[in-house]
Amino acid sequence: MYNLSNYVDALLELLAQEKNKEKRHLIIESWSKVLKNHSRDLEGKKILDILENRIEKLEEKASVSISDEKERKALAKYFEKKNLSAEWKIEPELLGGVRIVWDNKLIDNTLSSQLNKLKQTFNGE
Repeated sequence: MYNLSNYVDALLELLAQEKNKEKRHLIIESWSKVLKNHSRDLEGKKILDILENRIEKLEEKASVSISDEKERKALAKYFEKKNLSAEWKIEPELLGGVRIVWDNKLIDNTLSSQLNKLKQTFNGE
């Protein structure tokens, strides 16, 4: 048996496959009409509320810092396959690796940060 969350998950799967915001809106609109035609207005409103909170995450962009264009291209292919949006920054001083800020989380796997951690360890900091 499906609950509201299952409907939202299924709809989000459809929306994640579509990059065009206008087409996403049409998907939601069509889906809403189906619920309305089946006298499910109240559930539809609840589902849309849940969806609204979750859809913001679909549209969030990750901030990705990388040391060179070659690494950016390789990682960009991965982001594209996963339908993730990113703002890219080339920062040669990172020396290699990647730093990603997304959904208030930091993933710092850069060579420069690893060297700084090593330096702190040897300095007893």
